[in-house]
Amino acid sequence: MLDLSKHKPESLFDSTWVDDYISKMGEKAFWDYRNKVYDRLLLLKAGEEINVAEKVKPENYDLFIKMAYCFVSETKISYGFNPEHTIFKRYRSN
Repeated sequence: MLDLSKHKPESLFDSTWVDDYISKMGEKAFWDYRNKVYDRLLLLKAGEEINVAEKVKPENYDLFIKMAYCFVSETKISYGFNPEHTIFKRYRSN
């Protein structure tokens, strides 16, 4: 079974991964991807989920999961991952 939990950020307060990705991708590409992820997550209705393995390219698993954690911390809406981090779900309407 696929386990993507290793991509969970160690801390939401450590944003060194952001600088690493900006260096790798370029600033515009990073923020464009971030906006795309946030826009998609905002569209989820209560009870809906995203299968990460089906909807995210394997090379983007790490970035998607880290951005999803940032999204949850910024929006304070009830979202979360399953233990393997293969499913991201919106639990309730807030």
